Amino acid sequence: MTYAGDDLTSVFVRAPDSAIAVGGMTIADWDGHSWTAHATGTADVLSDVWVPPEGGDAWIVSPAAISRWDGSALTTENTQTASLTGVWASSQTDIYAVGSSSTIVHGTGKGGMFTPTQLMNLRTLQAVGGSSASDVYVVGSAATLAHLEAGMWVAKTLPADVTGLLAAVWADAPNDVFVVGNNSVILHFDGTAWTHSPATGVGTWSLRGVWGSGPNDVYAVGADTTVTSGVILHFDGTSWTTMLMPAVPLVSISGSGAHEVIAVGANKTVLRYTP
Repeated sequence: MTYAGDDLTSVFVRAPDSAIAVGGMTIADWDGHSWTAHATGTADVLSDVWVPPEGGDAWIVSPAAISRWDGSALTTENTQTASLTGVWASSQTDIYAVGSSSTIVHGTGKGGMFTPTQLMNLRTLQAVGGSSASDVYVVGSAATLAHLEAGMWVAKTLPADVTGLLAAVWADAPNDVFVVGNNSVILHFDGTAWTHSPATGVGTWSLRGVWGSGPNDVYAVGADTTVTSGVILHFDGTSWTTMLMPAVPLVSISGSGAHEVIAVGANKTVLRYTP
């Protein structure tokens, strides 16, 4: 796909032929034919974007702020001293953002309250995600993975050899959750335990994004250890295979279903898969 603008760091596919992405100080929209880049006027670098299931405004985080994009203007809804990196929302009134110093911010949406909390161990949280308002995970450095349970963040038990950065989480259901990170780590939760979902024979990758249309159609993207080339991995419900190894690192992937998947990365790279 042809795209001109700042390198994109996060993409969210709203529907077939409709996506939004952020990177640098730019918000970009895809209408099924072309990308339109919007200058935001902010001096803050945009990190991540999410649109709740009911649609409407996009929620965007930058290091210092949680903001809302209504299609024409970017409005700051909350500022933080922690450096924010990830955002996720189950609805327009249930917003989460995460960042440095184990910071987790929960907000009630447009014009509402945003309350920060911290995990006990100070880590850099990279991403937040879940399958519903009652099923939310955060992931980050030093194999940090915590789940919201009865209003408390509970650390999860992982395989002993998982010690590095966990960078992204995607949940299809409470018993079907994927987490990816450094050293080609792909973890799966089946409702009972976290185990490796091994991607054998696909090399060693720093995985940065994960998304799926269902339990038998999951994608992961990332970069090699020198951050000079990228990878797209695919899970068919049984095994992971390498779909593509572009000559640039990839950082985010999203889709609206099995027939509309978009990945973004360095050097203004935007890849679209429509099988």
